[in-house]
Amino acid sequence: MKRYQFIFLILFSAFSCVFGANRAGEIHSEFLDLVNGYRMRNGRNTLVLKYHDISQSYTNYQADIDKYIGHRGFDSRGDMVEEKLAEEGILDYSKPGSFHVAENAGYCDYSANAAKRLFESFVASSSHRKNLLGNFKYTSLGVSISKTGKVILCQLFF
Repeated sequence: MKRYQFIFLILFSAFSCVFGANRAGEIHSEFLDLVNGYRMRNGRNTLVLKYHDISQSYTNYQADIDKYIGHRGFDSRGDMVEEKLAEEGILDYSKPGSFHVAENAGYCDYSANAAKRLFESFVASSSHRKNLLGNFKYTSLGVSISKTGKVILCQLFF
């Protein structure tokens, strides 16, 4: 009997990981659509996804420790974006002040409308709304779901 319980536990754990990853991907897509739709309705360009790994590794870390830690480490993520842009030759240092990175970070309990809830909370906050509508071309977006059901999101704008 214990063998079957062990096998069930392994299968359940694998299913939970796959479900969490799939749902995080759905929230990611839905959230980006909400952001770009909002930007278009407000006369802004849509954002192009770039350097997904930067935001995603940060949300993965928070999900692994099952704790939302906000903007901690933002300067490091901004530096990573700057380094990658410079490596690609995209960053133009000849224009002082032309490079800027902003970040929106948040979390909510998992639900079918998690993307919408997070998006609406950002729109309701003047500083987050400023980032949503800022003069940016690219975004890095990470979404993870913790073992206790927290949906953790980090979005960089640059």
